[in-house]
Amino acid sequence: MLHYKDEAIKTKLFDGLIGLEKEGLRVTEDGFLAQSPHPFATNEKYIVRDFCENQTEINTPPVNNAREAYDELLKLTRKIKDTLADLENKEYLWPFSNPPYILNEENIPIARFQGGDYAKTEYREYLAMRYGRYKMTFSGIHFNYSFDEDLLKADFELSGETDYKKYKDDFYVSLAASAQVYNWLVVAISAASPLLDSSYFEKGNCGKDVYNGMASSRCSDIGYWNFFTPILNYSDLNSYAESIDLIVKNELIRSPSELYFPVRIKPPGSYSQAAFAEKGADHIELRMIDLNPLDEAGIDQRDILFLQLFLVFLACRKTEGADANAQIRAIANTKNAARFDLKTVHDARFRRYYDFLQSCMALYNYTLTGMGINPYRIYNQNVPVPNGRYRMLFHHLHSYTKYRTLPMYFHPHPEFGTFSSASQVQLDINYEDIPEVINTFSLLEPLKARIFANSVLLGEAEDYLCYRDILWENSTHGINPHNVGPYEYKFKDADELLDYIQSTSIYCTEREGKYVNFRPLPLRDFFAQDEIEGEYYGEGRYHKLIITPRKEDLEYLRSFKHEDLTFRGTIEFRSVCCQPIRDAMSVAAFHTGLKERLHELTDLLENDKVIYGHGYNATELRHLFIQETLPSFVDKNEVYRLCGKVLQIARDGLIARGLGEEKYLEPLFARVERQESPGAYMLRCLSEGMELEDVIRDFGRLEEG
Repeated sequence: MLHYKDEAIKTKLFDGLIGLEKEGLRVTEDGFLAQSPHPFATNEKYIVRDFCENQTEINTPPVNNAREAYDELLKLTRKIKDTLADLENKEYLWPFSNPPYILNEENIPIARFQGGDYAKTEYREYLAMRYGRYKMTFSGIHFNYSFDEDLLKADFELSGETDYKKYKDDFYVSLAASAQVYNWLVVAISAASPLLDSSYFEKGNCGKDVYNGMASSRCSDIGYWNFFTPILNYSDLNSYAESIDLIVKNELIRSPSELYFPVRIKPPGSYSQAAFAEKGADHIELRMIDLNPLDEAGIDQRDILFLQLFLVFLACRKTEGADANAQIRAIANTKNAARFDLKTVHDARFRRYYDFLQSCMALYNYTLTGMGINPYRIYNQNVPVPNGRYRMLFHHLHSYTKYRTLPMYFHPHPEFGTFSSASQVQLDINYEDIPEVINTFSLLEPLKARIFANSVLLGEAEDYLCYRDILWENSTHGINPHNVGPYEYKFKDADELLDYIQSTSIYCTEREGKYVNFRPLPLRDFFAQDEIEGEYYGEGRYHKLIITPRKEDLEYLRSFKHEDLTFRGTIEFRSVCCQPIRDAMSVAAFHTGLKERLHELTDLLENDKVIYGHGYNATELRHLFIQETLPSFVDKNEVYRLCGKVLQIARDGLIARGLGEEKYLEPLFARVERQESPGAYMLRCLSEGMELEDVIRDFGRLEEG
């Protein structure tokens, strides 16, 4: 930290250089993306192309203060606007972070570079394949700041260090560690991208505003993020650069530039380990700033000054956030800050959204309720959302008749995705904890069935409280049993888990914007084949297509395990049915609390004799425990006492977090005391003469009724 109390430091504290980068899209008069070539010369120093041909990027020269930085950005913005206005077919600079109308991916032409720069185009083509072109149209501002050399040298003299380069490198590493902890504040004050056009979600359907509860769509989960949570090493600059290089070597990203991290340390010139080693740290970059549509330059001058003061403030504090857990929390906080209305608690926000949706649906005689299976499923049209992915999934599930020769039972409800629902939770997990999380939460699955079961197939299979399990496992998803249910294998390390994942089956991919189905194949077999015959939907029918497996096809692996390792780097817990609305937060609270006390939960379950002392594994017990009546070899009272111990561990974990989340577990304690899941409660209400309509209303209430 800077010796900010020293007079020599005080006088230079606010000396530094500011550079701004601003992305922006060129649009036509009717609000569509311009399709003309980039209108600026290749030797234009400060105005270049970003991802696509119609996305400009301004790079201001470094200047001494916020006023000068703003003036430079405004001058270059006006230069773009004037140039576009003088084109034969007049164009405009789109002032928002979110993209305008998009007809299709061809509307987003990848920037074309020639000669020695062609690698830039090839890299953009890779990004398009990995993330999709739509995501790359988000635009924003990056704030670059370097502290004055005289300031740092004066502080170096006070530090007692002997190597100025090492001192400077350590200074920026320390600053970056702290900045990523508090980056949520930057997102919260600059968020300005709440509305997306409907064409972002449904190709070609333009002109409808979509609000997804975000103040910054660009910084939310649908925006600029990698498919995993990066953990960087802030020990020193070399370790920092090596941790990025390791992510590249592990093929999670292709180059350091692909690391979509809110805060970066930058060397002079290229962003690479070699540049860090040769030239050291030069400045820090803050990347998560939305365009301000109310300011012509795209950012208020006062915000530029705030960002400078923000970094100066952090430079005068002790380092924070270097450990892995702090980094995971920092990313979560940044994404949470992208949500709308930070002043309200989750409860109030949820109530407001829920009441609004209920009022809208009531106009059409519909209602939302908290059941894992729609009790009026026989009235469903059973038609999926009209997009490629869900048509593909619907087609895959209906293909079960092709597999009649397999020694397995297929239920007659391939459309179950249209009438069943779940409460899924994703949590960031430390890499070294992944095997234990998978092992332990797999052991927990039978008990979760007794606490959360809430999907009764009324009129057909009322002896099962969680029929969702059967719907998934006895469908085409269950052709390979490694794709569904709990894990039966106990993993010693992440390598064994990766070996297991290779035994799970893939059944779809995408080629040229079309989803392609094929018979389910374990990953090992899939990549061992030169060609695979699939089919895709187009022009009202299915067409045959021969594909060659690619590494990128891994992104289409659809495992439906109860605990699933995702491309985002999270563990997704998928086995819990949709819960009564008043208990909606209980599922996330339950899993979060147990994650905080993972080793304690592991010890409890690995030494259990209540359910695991009778020769049954987790999968077999889950099959038995989803039934209304427990098997005779277990003591019902002991089972629920064990459930109570699990809930107490979860409560202790939430109390340790200090956020008051333990209140969400109260309905679960009540269930254990009554020895009754929501599904069992529903059956009891119906058996006592309550009308189904009244049960539906009860499960849809925000309060106990």
